[in-house]
Amino acid sequence: MIDAPALEPLLASYLSGQRWFAGGSDEAAAATVASLEEWSTDPVLWWALVDSPVGTYQLLLGAREPEAAAEVLRGKEGVTVGAVHHDGGDVIVYDALVDSELVLRLAGLVVPEETWSHSRAMAVEQSNSSLVIDERCIFKVFRRPQPGPNPDVELPEALSAAGFEHVPASLGVLRRGGMDLLVAREFLGDATEGWQLALTSLRDLFAAGGDPAERGGDFAPEAGRLGEVTAQMHLALARLFGIAEMDPGEWADDLMAKLGDEPELAGARPRYEALRRVKSPGMAIRVHGDYHLGQTMRATTGWYVLDFEGEPAVPLEERRLPRSPLRDVAGMLRSFHYAAEVARREQGEHGDLEAQKELAALWRSRVTDAFVDAYLGNEGIAELLPGADDFEVVLAAALAGKAVYEVAYERAYRPSWVDIPLTVLR
Repeated sequence: MIDAPALEPLLASYLSGQRWFAGGSDEAAAATVASLEEWSTDPVLWWALVDSPVGTYQLLLGAREPEAAAEVLRGKEGVTVGAVHHDGGDVIVYDALVDSELVLRLAGLVVPEETWSHSRAMAVEQSNSSLVIDERCIFKVFRRPQPGPNPDVELPEALSAAGFEHVPASLGVLRRGGMDLLVAREFLGDATEGWQLALTSLRDLFAAGGDPAERGGDFAPEAGRLGEVTAQMHLALARLFGIAEMDPGEWADDLMAKLGDEPELAGARPRYEALRRVKSPGMAIRVHGDYHLGQTMRATTGWYVLDFEGEPAVPLEERRLPRSPLRDVAGMLRSFHYAAEVARREQGEHGDLEAQKELAALWRSRVTDAFVDAYLGNEGIAELLPGADDFEVVLAAALAGKAVYEVAYERAYRPSWVDIPLTVLR
């Protein structure tokens, strides 16, 4: 087996090219191997923990002789770590998650009672890596594991055990040293992502025009069903993990600290100041933490909620703190805005731009009302929420906080979209 000194010189160029690595070339160059284990031989599967100035990452590494590695890596870019000397010869080290044979061996470690035959990577960019195995199981590899239960393992397991039917069933978890490394879940093969359903609804609306309520692809009924599921999720989380008193001043301080002095974000400041003055802020519970249409799936059996990890850039202990449930509500409402704006931009310069803006606004208003009305209609949910006089104030602060977060995210990853949240803040 190779040792850490042999692997470390190869990390800089590899890590700096990965979407899930939070740093740049300087942080990648400072990375060191903290732990290294061999999980499989012929072909080799290594597991490594790598420390860097921007956090600790886990690497699942394959190693094959050059000719065999070339076959595995054909057509795959940015996954090669480099060449090392191993067992008397040179081998090529690479991301093991692109090697179906190694993925199946990994699957055997997590769900040993099953027999697996095929894997494929999910074609999405995210801070973790997901693979589908035999079209019935999805593996999620936490690229940045941290000590303690990962919320994306902890919350779905608790919800499922309590009878909440809107999370995929867990099939197994791989843990090391108190860290959740990988989780295997039921794959919802017949389901469609909420984001795609919303965009399809908007495309139909732009093509046909008129009242969104009269279109065959009206998304409002689905938004209402999603609002009901969201309330049921919050009620279940409150029962499972308890409730705490909300401190609006402390929340406002936290939001202000993330705001800084940037003029373009100043529109959030009055919302935060108003938050300090509320007298009935509602309760704090465990929440999803990064709730939007892309974290939901609509199957024939109803809506499912995915990815409870929260915002990966936030420290794990902070993500596990009780929060206002309106943070999740705000996340979904912001997602409706994003869907309307993205779908409108798809139209380009074709058609009446003002009419398209009006249609997008009508769609957004309709689905927002459907979601919120259904959410508020659940028995018991009012006990978790702000009083009538403070509800809009707390929700406005949550919406502004989410928009500020979106600005930072878009600047880092999708600069062409940054004006979507900036328009709201202005």
